[in-house]
Amino acid sequence: MSGFTIAGFLAGLSGAAIYEASRWVGLSRERRLPFYLYKLHYWLLTVLQILAGAVAAGYLTPTGGASAFLVGLAGPSLLSRLGALTLEKAHLGTDQTVERQDSPASWFRG
Repeated sequence: MSGFTIAGFLAGLSGAAIYEASRWVGLSRERRLPFYLYKLHYWLLTVLQILAGAVAAGYLTPTGGASAFLVGLAGPSLLSRLGALTLEKAHLGTDQTVERQDSPASWFRG
């Protein structure tokens, strides 16, 4: 395994960002958005997941390109699946939902 590469990081960053964006598109089509979408910790964890996928791609794929993109795409997917299993066992989530509001300020309310 060779060292960290910027090309791998950037390709992985784009893959991880596309994965998260696809989740947001799916959520935007629902009438009632999940309550956690309005919490700051959700957005911080989302950014950390994207960065984790990008860093993994930077270390694991020295040439960048399609393989780094796919590693970046898989990183947040694996982390979210592991997090879902852990949260399900600990029952830390909430079942509350919030009526959808389309103003940009409503996304950052806490």
